Amino acid sequence: MKTRYLYRNKHGVYCLRFELQSKPKNTYRQLLISLRTKEPRIALQHYSTVMPEVYRVLCNYSDSLRLNVSEAPNVFEVKRTIRELVARIVETEKDPSVSNLMSQVRYRKLDNYLDATFESLDLTESQLMALKRKLSISESRERALVTSLTSHSTTTSPASIESHPIGELVDDYFNFKQKSWGTRTATQALSNLVRFAEIINFECPSAQIDGKLIQHYVNVMTKLPKNAGKRRKEVTTIDAESVAKWWLDLSVSHSETVLGTGGLEKHFSDIRMFIKWLHERHYVSLDFSKHLEIAKPKGAKFVEKRAMYDTAHISKIFSSYIYGDTLRNREAPKSYHFWAPLIALHTGMRISEIASLEVQDVCYEDGVLVFSVNDEWKSDELKKSQFSKSKKTKDSLRNIPVADAILNAGLLEFIGKRKSGLLFDDLNLSDTKGLGNTISKWYNEAFVKYAGIPKRNEKNTPLAFHSFRHTFTSLLDKTTIKGQPLRRNESFYITGHSDDSVRTQTYNHGSYSGSFIKAYIDAIDFGIDWSAVSYKKFRERRKA
Repeated sequence: MKTRYLYRNKHGVYCLRFELQSKPKNTYRQLLISLRTKEPRIALQHYSTVMPEVYRVLCNYSDSLRLNVSEAPNVFEVKRTIRELVARIVETEKDPSVSNLMSQVRYRKLDNYLDATFESLDLTESQLMALKRKLSISESRERALVTSLTSHSTTTSPASIESHPIGELVDDYFNFKQKSWGTRTATQALSNLVRFAEIINFECPSAQIDGKLIQHYVNVMTKLPKNAGKRRKEVTTIDAESVAKWWLDLSVSHSETVLGTGGLEKHFSDIRMFIKWLHERHYVSLDFSKHLEIAKPKGAKFVEKRAMYDTAHISKIFSSYIYGDTLRNREAPKSYHFWAPLIALHTGMRISEIASLEVQDVCYEDGVLVFSVNDEWKSDELKKSQFSKSKKTKDSLRNIPVADAILNAGLLEFIGKRKSGLLFDDLNLSDTKGLGNTISKWYNEAFVKYAGIPKRNEKNTPLAFHSFRHTFTSLLDKTTIKGQPLRRNESFYITGHSDDSVRTQTYNHGSYSGSFIKAYIDAIDFGIDWSAVSYKKFRERRKA
């Protein structure tokens, strides 16, 4: 007799063992059903009795799975049916050896549990004795510490806290930080700080700020609608309590979409720095900035970094309609359409740095033509404008040699006889969303669509205009001349990053060789021929 499904486990008990295919057709489940005997004779007897019925159940399940019947039984129903069939047979004749085995297992588990319990009690008693010894030592140390403290009258006390209305301190903090902020950052920070002061009552003394008050601010902020700032302009009262009550009422009365995690973080990041500033100057007793940490919900997505462009991407971008011979239907070509991607790829400049370039920023430094990335307008018209040229950090101020590919494309011919003004005089700057918003919107929304440039690479990492900076930085680090890469401090300088090494901070005083760096920039291999990229061709195409 064949016993294909008969199985003997490690305890010597005979079982029925099957492998059933689940409804997702690439998965299998194993069923193990005990025959409750260790005797081969009884096991074979049970097996021969129950298997005809079991075969029928298994065949029905296999047919329903193959025909994809909607009401087909699942694996668990099949297991329950077979177990009931086996139980009807097995219950008629029990093997005492199995009962004895189970008794021994139960007794052994009970003995192990009792042994572990007594061991834990012994351990607990020894730990208790050790704690008593430590307590005795701590009490003697505490008495010595109290004696030491009472002998000194210069200890810090709550009386050292200097209390001022929170509204006044917001003004002081803003005046202190404004010099290091750009216009856009300062405007946003001031709005967030004023909202904080109004929610907790801007006449509240700083000494009264505690965890409960900070939590009240958090509770209100998490329930406010997205357009709360616009509604605030409609309120004319200047009474501190009335304004605080208005914010509270708005947080519970509206039925609109509330701020998301990203929006809350923008508010809280400014308030955290403000609270730390208050604590450092002894306006508050404790640093409550930790109370504004946002717990990310399960499954929340983190901000994805941009990927670099590979050779295929670069080739497709610079052979697209912008750099071709024919005009796309209803296209309105602008000079920055041609130059912004080309400059970004060969310099690694940020989009706002490219947008704020002036004609005077293309200049000679030690005999090398460079893009001067600086934070001061040179044109009188721009000096009087509302636009800020401030950069991300002080390390962003640098001179980047102009690559031969950009020069050969006709940069100097493009500038012509112009002496001042924006390098791209047909570019509309934005003071609310960053100077480079117009370029970003054109490239990331329009150009990539019409040119067929993917928005994600094969690893599903986002690609955007900022990917040019990733590409330049990565390839510059890999470029070597006579087997030597560009020095670390010069590589950091040219990309506008902070090099915190002791050598750079202590011994380098801005002594960077433009010609030396330019050689490495020109040596970068992007994998394409740049001779076909010409502004003259772009200009003729635009005229057509």
